[in-house]
Amino acid sequence: MDSKDFRSVLEAQREYFRSGATLGYEARRRALLALSDGLRANEEALLEALRLDLHKSRFEAYSNELATLNSEIAHSLAHLRSWMRPRRVLPELHLLPSRGEIRPQSLGCALIIAPWNYPIQLALAPLVAALAAGCTAIIKPSEISLNSEKILATMIGKIFDPRLVAVVTGGPEVSTEILGLPFDKYFFTGSPAVGTIVMKAAAERLASVTLELGGKSPALVDSTVDLLASARMIAWGKFINAGQTCVAPDYVLVEKSVKAPFLEALRAVIVEFFGEEPKLSPNFGRIINRRHFDRISSYLSQGQIVAGGERDPEALYIAPTLLDCDDWEAPVMTDEIFGPLLPVLGYSSPEEAACRAAAEAPCPVHLLERQADEGPVEGFHSLRGRRHPFDRPPIRLESPALRRDRGERLGELPREGGFRRLHPVQEHPDSKPTPRAGFVLPAQDDALGIGTIYNRGRAYASEALSLAPEPRGLRPQRPSPGPHGLSAGAFQSISPSLKR
Repeated sequence: MDSKDFRSVLEAQREYFRSGATLGYEARRRALLALSDGLRANEEALLEALRLDLHKSRFEAYSNELATLNSEIAHSLAHLRSWMRPRRVLPELHLLPSRGEIRPQSLGCALIIAPWNYPIQLALAPLVAALAAGCTAIIKPSEISLNSEKILATMIGKIFDPRLVAVVTGGPEVSTEILGLPFDKYFFTGSPAVGTIVMKAAAERLASVTLELGGKSPALVDSTVDLLASARMIAWGKFINAGQTCVAPDYVLVEKSVKAPFLEALRAVIVEFFGEEPKLSPNFGRIINRRHFDRISSYLSQGQIVAGGERDPEALYIAPTLLDCDDWEAPVMTDEIFGPLLPVLGYSSPEEAACRAAAEAPCPVHLLERQADEGPVEGFHSLRGRRHPFDRPPIRLESPALRRDRGERLGELPREGGFRRLHPVQEHPDSKPTPRAGFVLPAQDDALGIGTIYNRGRAYASEALSLAPEPRGLRPQRPSPGPHGLSAGAFQSISPSLKR
């Protein structure tokens, strides 16, 4: 498909959108149900594609990709009417007598550029939000995860009219060509370097854009925590999908007095999770291709290997590896690792740890402390002023039901200075004291009218709603985000209206 074909597909979608065929409740509901049915019908093919591309086990592939999508669809269907409903608001006094109304409006044609590390979920989760918002969409899967790209193109082609949803395949040259087309919404997941290109393309058209980018996400461990429990949480977040997760803990900062026992706990947990020979474990993934294998391998010489370090170029296998590192200027500490290699560094004071972590803004910080009622660790206040785009760490993957069972209510986050902090409101009566794991979050600035931090269960992304400028006095109620964070509001504008 050349650039003329891309343009013809987009023009066909634009005409279809302008006809109003995508905007009604029943049309949106049918599209979401069709996607749900397609996922079920193609479940085995999707799981096999993920196994071939990334050596994902059935459990990991289903729980991290397909189950996430089913949850997104169910939530969207449950909230679709409320997302579409106009909202009455009180106008300012000088506008009386009048009636104020806020109406969600679909943005139009969306471009979704997906990555290779979660190739099914990160292609289709934004599609769920786009369909719920009444948009059309063109999906560009990653050519690196070739088997997933093929099944996506085949499945979407069978489910949807290309005037509603289409898939384009190919390499970077295809992405470059399609970015030259005038979309109304750009949704990109990938590296900051490519994100810059996508944002430039969107800015040239004053189009709405959502970027979900990678970075270095430190985990901070102090001396008060249960080291084994902390090691389990961090190892799970790091080594799932062989470390190829954008919000995985990129390195660990641990208080020096407990660094040695913490490394021992991590080493024991790796054996517990994957056995003495992780290469033989069906639950441990593989590196996506040889280029990334060589890149990750080059980091192994930049510290002392405490555990792991084994490699097999033919199988694209790198063992879960712990690296005792103290050189902050080494590439392993300046680049995003994006692999099963975890550097562990010591710190002497909370101020030192906070200073190091603050250098990674705006990436999330995973804090492991003792108990919520003991208050914040002195010194971490120096993180104030940072933007953290995720409100749940990957080391605390929990369903909404589990969160309710633990008594954690995300809607009741106590503020600490300029931040809101994730606190368990109460522990389950049968639970033992556990480390607190959470992010330091910026307090939402409602005056801007655009900043909404979403919870995506597995810490997906921050989403700034695409809101039109609103007159004073019209205060929109944000659409309810799904269990994984995207709501139809990502693909809608909110139009204020005054009636005399």
